[in-house]
Amino acid sequence: MPSGEVAKQTLPGIRLATSPDGKRWTKTPGSDLLAAAPESLYLEWHQVYRIGGRYVMLCEGYNGGTRWGADVAVSASLTTGWKKAPINLIDQTKWPNYSDQTLFHVATPAIYQFDHKWYLYFQAAPSGFYSMQHWTLWGVECDDLLRKITVLP
Repeated sequence: MPSGEVAKQTLPGIRLATSPDGKRWTKTPGSDLLAAAPESLYLEWHQVYRIGGRYVMLCEGYNGGTRWGADVAVSASLTTGWKKAPINLIDQTKWPNYSDQTLFHVATPAIYQFDHKWYLYFQAAPSGFYSMQHWTLWGVECDDLLRKITVLP
């Protein structure tokens, strides 16, 4: 499922595409798997992980004015039925080490499990125009986030 970017246009959602070799992709006809609106102007980067009996998608969303953030969606199927979690499920402003100088923008969220513990990895940058910032890689234990994700409807 490549992201929804084309030459000079960012598309406002995540669409389904298939590839026989991982190099040549063909978009599957139909609507978005996950639309950015109304919470975000567009979505970028995503990771899909099967956890229990369903799929969990982490992606980065941009609301068009304030900040980049990490978003979550869940589905029983890879190709239909994606539902967004509440936009504040991953809210970097609530993290213990939050500051506008380090974690204002959060992008490329991904989760991994090591030794029965879950970790969230992401890039973060200070406030200001995101493409002009120094981005750093972070990793935090996130078992509490996974508990929240597993109870989503």
